Amino acid sequence: RQWGGGYGSRQLIERMNIEVAQVSFDERLVAARDNLKQIGSALGREAQAAKLVAEMNMRLERLKASTGSLKERKKVIYITPGGATTGSGTFTNALLEAAGVENIMATLGHEGWLEIDLETLVEHQPDMFVGAFFDLTSNQLSGWSIARHHMLRQMIEETPSVMVPGKTIACSAWFALDAMEMINHAAYGAPTLERTR
Repeated sequence: RQWGGGYGSRQLIERMNIEVAQVSFDERLVAARDNLKQIGSALGREAQAAKLVAEMNMRLERLKASTGSLKERKKVIYITPGGATTGSGTFTNALLEAAGVENIMATLGHEGWLEIDLETLVEHQPDMFVGAFFDLTSNQLSGWSIARHHMLRQMIEETPSVMVPGKTIACSAWFALDAMEMINHAAYGAPTLERTR
């Protein structure tokens, strides 16, 4: 269990004598490694978890090496169908940094989750948009969402963009590496994409 089910759900499940492995909901990439180890231990699959952690470390190092010599990183804005974006202090921001791109909202001093506004988009036009969750059929855009605005849609059409599948961007999950590699590949053409099994 991570965060789903409500605040009291863990206690409720444990009252039914069901063991609960509570994983971290953390904004740091190290949380993904720790969660893997914890679940591996809870399931008696420590060796498999260790293998996945080693693969994660290798892929993160490859991402770091692919952008380490860059003098300037691509500047991006992250966007969701609801118009949400992120500043610093979130797992998604850590994911963007690991992908080797610069999150404009974090650079501007924003923290946590916030709604993107047209003024910021006009004043700080990104080199690339990173979108997520646009692939989900469950998304129902609010009539008031900025994601429906014709100017934003035009900007996304005219600006290099990468739309990562919603399933790859779960917080504190090791398979978020798929999203990191997709973003890195869209920005710089490297490294070779390696889908999580």
